[in-house]
Amino acid sequence: MIGIRGFSQPHPRTIMFWLASLLALAIFSGCSSEDGGTQQSQQAPLTSVDLSPIVEEDLAANVPSSTASTATETAVGQQPARKLNTGLAAVVTTQASAAASPNTEGAFDPPHNWPTIPLAVMVMPDGKVFAYGSGSNGAQGSTQYVVWDPTKTPDWNDLDPNSSLAFKLYNNDTQTDTFCAAHTLLFNGDALMLGGDFFAGTGIRNNGNNAVTTFTPGTETLTQETSPLRLMSYPRWYPTSVTLPNQETLIMGGRSAKAIGSIPAIYPDAPEVHQTDGTWRTLWNASISHVNTTIKTNALAAYGNSGWYYPRAWVHPNGGVFIFGFNGRSYNLNPDNTGTLSRYAIAAGTTPVPGISTLASVMYATGKILSIRKNPDTTPLTGPFKGNRTIVVDITGAIPAITPTSSLMNYTRHYGSLTVLADGTVWANGGGALPQATGVTQKMVDDYAVYSSELWNGNNWTLAANATLSRLYHSTALLLPDGRVFTGGGGAPGYKTQRNGEIYNPPYLYDADNIPVTDRPIIESAPSQTTSIPWGSPIEITANGPITRITLVRSGSATHNFNNEARFFDYPGLTPQEAQTIISITAPANANIAPPGYYMIFAWNSAGVPSVAKIIKIG
Repeated sequence: MIGIRGFSQPHPRTIMFWLASLLALAIFSGCSSEDGGTQQSQQAPLTSVDLSPIVEEDLAANVPSSTASTATETAVGQQPARKLNTGLAAVVTTQASAAASPNTEGAFDPPHNWPTIPLAVMVMPDGKVFAYGSGSNGAQGSTQYVVWDPTKTPDWNDLDPNSSLAFKLYNNDTQTDTFCAAHTLLFNGDALMLGGDFFAGTGIRNNGNNAVTTFTPGTETLTQETSPLRLMSYPRWYPTSVTLPNQETLIMGGRSAKAIGSIPAIYPDAPEVHQTDGTWRTLWNASISHVNTTIKTNALAAYGNSGWYYPRAWVHPNGGVFIFGFNGRSYNLNPDNTGTLSRYAIAAGTTPVPGISTLASVMYATGKILSIRKNPDTTPLTGPFKGNRTIVVDITGAIPAITPTSSLMNYTRHYGSLTVLADGTVWANGGGALPQATGVTQKMVDDYAVYSSELWNGNNWTLAANATLSRLYHSTALLLPDGRVFTGGGGAPGYKTQRNGEIYNPPYLYDADNIPVTDRPIIESAPSQTTSIPWGSPIEITANGPITRITLVRSGSATHNFNNEARFFDYPGLTPQEAQTIISITAPANANIAPPGYYMIFAWNSAGVPSVAKIIKIG
């Protein structure tokens, strides 16, 4: 038995992999200067840009050791927020910058402290947010995790952590480092985390583990699987998980071991399916080592060495899983049995639009994906990395149809987020003009951070409220049940360690005079989570007044500028009588368009103001 931190009983098929990996780690254990190391890298001149995935942790440290682990914006009160301090703030006192027109731009609340860097976040069935990614020191490694109640005022204070009513900080006692794992919400309400960082105390990080970890909301505890049959066959770091229509969970991509010297990187050979009984099924017929050259080539591009960094994947409305490659091509993975993989043809009159792993994509409507893509120009320094072109990928037909949006984004947003709001608008925030790359230091990335946010109404991009703090690598954004958006994190590594968050209040939370609305509709009753709602069945709610619109938004699961769980359904044009407060809609038709799980249901009045959502269970 191999003694590895985070692995109780490695699956037999992984033993040979780990023997080779551990030998490589032992050979090169003294050669790495990454992950907060103290060596200064001699950066080469910027000559070209590679479209393959970039991971900041793989680049040599480029922040002096005196500031690399302590740079923070937590207690900085003024933009441009370049000041450094020595770490842990007691209480944030920063005032948010006022928006010119909150009823069209939205507005930010003042920043608030967090116990850790919230680089992976999920809305749980009870409405609380489960977050993990760093410890309370803000360093790489999921040594702790957080449960946040967004109904309470953020009140974290490092000097008095036990006084917090909004946050609970727990130690991760599973010995599994879930840093940069995949995560999704299971049908039973638990959070499932797959893979993460392999760390055996050698000082070398950024190799995958094959662990399976669950978070249970009721007890707020973590559990690690120990049975070999319940562990993944392949170690994975930076993978994507997808909730399938039959309640199974697909895992794809990620990296098993990074390249060290002349030893090439190792990638998981095939996607896997976490079955409802907790065991695994490997999709051997969709592997990156397949004997069929076409399948092998497609797999390498979709989730292999060219697409391993959190592959952009969603359940296809017509069945299977749609993968939008960073190379601009599209793929369909059938997860049944041992799997099949095919590549879509290119629609007539179109050409593939390349992307990059640092630019976000989101499904904003049934079968429609908004994706930020590259459009480089000759501008010095930032030009090769320019990426403010957005396209709509319509996957409802036989061949994906790609259409440019009516306008470009106002800014390039490497490491920024796209969030579907309660009204279906897409909000873009954070990011910056530069990704981490050869010739680009972490300070340069921060210097080119974007503080302005933007809104997309289905046609055009318009500027929205300005944030106080930068949101770069390892930042997140997540729609909350009250219709606001949490955004936070950044760092590990990065020029600043962002153990903090901000709340964005969308325009629908302000009246015509730019005053926050106080008279919101109230959903007085909704289906209980103890009973799941079948697809195509009635969903009945009771409100405290007339309701003219219902929207459904799937509970979010976001990390690394990607929330693949996002789904949005709109029921506009309801015309209840003045006294009619009982509203019935029909649940989405099937599991392909609404995968089984938890959805936030918002009720809207005629003024365009939403209720606080109730969370219901469909499936």
